[in-house]
Amino acid sequence: IQSFTNVSANQVITITEGAGITEGLNAVQPQGKQLSTWGKVRNSRLLQNYPNPFNPETWIPFHLGDADSVSIKLYDATGGLVRTLDLGYRDAGVYVSRSKAAYWDGKNEAGEQVSSGIYFYTIQAGEFTATKKMVVAR
Repeated sequence: IQSFTNVSANQVITITEGAGITEGLNAVQPQGKQLSTWGKVRNSRLLQNYPNPFNPETWIPFHLGDADSVSIKLYDATGGLVRTLDLGYRDAGVYVSRSKAAYWDGKNEAGEQVSSGIYFYTIQAGEFTATKKMVVAR
């Protein structure tokens, strides 16, 4: 059991289960402050988009354990491809802030706003792939 006390509001804290304070990744990003990272990112992870639900735009944060080319594909609820975000080659690290996370403007490949509903996003970075769900609320 891990316990965390005196945790302030208005911040995003990533906690890796079982990593302890000095091992693994401990990322803290208080609102209006700079991201701080202690340790090395060991595993790639896809995190939940924010805001969620969203209108008209959202950010998709992720961690990369190894440097690689990254792309994110967005799908509608029927599995139809809506858009591909080609992020190019990225170094290993944490991509959670608005300036580093993947950005989606809520538009399809034709530049049209997508309708309200449930969408899925899948990241591909080398051998790593993961999928999460998001909601567009118009």
